[in-house]
Amino acid sequence: MDGDARSRIESTLLAWLRAHPEGALAVAFSGGGDSTALLAALSRLPQARERQLRALHVDHGLAADSGLWAAHCETLARALGVGFQRLAAEVKPSGSGIEAAARQARYRLLARSLAPGEWLLLAHHAEDQAETILLRLLRGASPRLLAGMPPLRPLGRGFLARPLLGLSRATLRAALAQYGLSGIEDPANQDPRFDRAYLRQAVLPAIAARFPRFAEHVAASGRMIGEAVACFSTDWLSDGEEDGSIRLSKLLAEPASRAALALELWLDRRGLRPPPGHRIAEFLRQLACAAPDRAPSLRGQGWRLRRFRERLFLLREPVPRLPPELDLPWDGEHPLVLPDGSRLELRGDGPGRLKLELRVRARRGGERILLDRARGHRSVKELLRASAIPPWERERLPFLWSGQRLVAVGERWLDPDFAAQLAAAGRRLHHDPPLAAERPLS
Repeated sequence: MDGDARSRIESTLLAWLRAHPEGALAVAFSGGGDSTALLAALSRLPQARERQLRALHVDHGLAADSGLWAAHCETLARALGVGFQRLAAEVKPSGSGIEAAARQARYRLLARSLAPGEWLLLAHHAEDQAETILLRLLRGASPRLLAGMPPLRPLGRGFLARPLLGLSRATLRAALAQYGLSGIEDPANQDPRFDRAYLRQAVLPAIAARFPRFAEHVAASGRMIGEAVACFSTDWLSDGEEDGSIRLSKLLAEPASRAALALELWLDRRGLRPPPGHRIAEFLRQLACAAPDRAPSLRGQGWRLRRFRERLFLLREPVPRLPPELDLPWDGEHPLVLPDGSRLELRGDGPGRLKLELRVRARRGGERILLDRARGHRSVKELLRASAIPPWERERLPFLWSGQRLVAVGERWLDPDFAAQLAAAGRRLHHDPPLAAERPLS
């Protein structure tokens, strides 16, 4: 195998480039042996060079020699004729450990560095995939995670790809030697305090001695799990609702394991990172036990899943709302964009002209509005409580005042004289809020 390692890695990459012919290319270049082999192989392919090939190195600042490693990576990239960019990470330890914190910081930086449509190529190989699947299995991961690392996924404004998952570590290291290069070895990769290093040093050699092709077989099992998970539909959760919310009764009618997987995949397919399985399971337990007036929620990075009545809504976190001090003039002639991104507008092509002198304010409490002269003024608080408007949307409703008279609450409740004035002019009041259900944030 060693004799043709260089041709194997280059032919594998050439096939990948032909299958994905669009977009610039960047390599996540740690300076280790695997990423060095990947960068060296790509630098020899004209098809890669003509796509603005560059190397991105993340300096985590966790090791005393990290500055020297960055300098080594820059020197090697320049020698290969490849552009180089150093990214300085700020790693903040969290409850998940320093490894997880460093990984999150790394991917966050890499995502921000990608140009639109650019590919970030990683040097993960078959043993990396097997290690990932085994670690997740030992930690009780869900079927989605037991599929292993995906070969492709969106990242920032571009994409992440792992084109070498079908090759072994030995092939990459043999190719590296044939290129006459060597890689940096981070001491943390040999520190048995870290789970992956422990598995690689103390466990996998014994497995490989008994099952020489274990990495290939574990990765194949991961692919089969991934194919099975891909067939798992979550369309039934939303039940055709235009707001993309989840019908709670359908979710809770399922067995706990199926409901947890469905919710995890529903989030993942919206590009959001689902929380750990135990948090999803606890959220489902709370939903099943909560009284109708309670609102359990599930939070992730930049999003929250919240119950309202019999549905779950996906919200951007924090939810945009109008500042309490809001007080803007509006004559109705032109659309008015509010601080939360929503917009007030009078639509219609009637012949009449309006001369409005309105103030647009946020809700402050105690407001009353006349809707029916026979019944007198109504409490806005009571109207909101009786409505189907979710609580987070209520704080985004603009209140339109004409002098001391409240004439409109969003587009939902209008004073009859104000409504008649608009109708006579052939106009309709519209309040277009930003969508509550969000696509994931990069």
